[in-house]
Amino acid sequence: MASKAKLAQPPKRSVIGKTLDEFIAEMPPASQERVRAQTAVLMRQVDGLQQLRKIAEKSQTQVAEKLGIKQPSVVKMEKQADLYISTLRKYVAAAGGKLTLMVDFPNVGSFEIKGLGDLIEGPEEL
Repeated sequence: MASKAKLAQPPKRSVIGKTLDEFIAEMPPASQERVRAQTAVLMRQVDGLQQLRKIAEKSQTQVAEKLGIKQPSVVKMEKQADLYISTLRKYVAAAGGKLTLMVDFPNVGSFEIKGLGDLIEGPEEL
């Protein structure tokens, strides 16, 4: 009985021993551009407050001093998955940044939300 012919498959290539840059350089130009574009997007994303603080080159102690709290409270804050917007705004300001809230709607666009979670500084602003 004759054996069934196997379907032709492309030869397997090993990526072992290649750097990521070498691997990407071998990709078609359109694929390389997609990799560069996605890399740029991912490099602008921050995974949590701790990473944000490190990007700002601040220590937990420095952030705590700016917030008027103790360092263990910053540790707790960085581990929280859910914060008030006003708390997040204070944390970002203590790290040296400014919080901006954006909403993206498909087929409509992006909008910045103003006034939500803003801090009232004194009675004259009431």
